[in-house]
Amino acid sequence: TTAHKIKVNIESHNVSAEVDSFVSAIINNRPVPVSSLEGASTVAVCAATIESASLCKPVKIRYPKI
Repeated sequence: TTAHKIKVNIESHNVSAEVDSFVSAIINNRPVPVSSLEGASTVAVCAATIESASLCKPVKIRYPKI
């Protein structure tokens, strides 16, 4: 099995808009647009994708427990 390197351009990710939205929700006493569970689940999928690509085989997604 050959591992492949995956280049990710993080400069195209709109982090500042996400932070602005989060801060605005807190300042204006509104619910945050994305729950911590949704965020953690997204990270779990991304981590599994990277692991699967590096191992060249499917892996189980380890979702956060609620």
